[in-house]
Amino acid sequence: MTTRPIPWSARVQLGHAAIQRLAEATDTDVLHVKGFALDDALIWPGREGSDADVLVRPAHLRRFVAELHKAEWERCV
Repeated sequence: MTTRPIPWSARVQLGHAAIQRLAEATDTDVLHVKGFALDDALIWPGREGSDADVLVRPAHLRRFVAELHKAEWERCV
């Protein structure tokens, strides 16, 4: 069997999906901003995202961060 690397854009999209899934599992309100959340008309040619930017409702932040830790996400500073 031949394996192929997963394209970077697919990895970033999967990151957005994973964040959304964790948010839904904890009844957390999140808003995806920039990146794949943008309308195609706002994205310039050759642009490639590298992360997932989200806003979290302040009252939901502690439980969302706790869920990220349980899912073994790591904080990068």
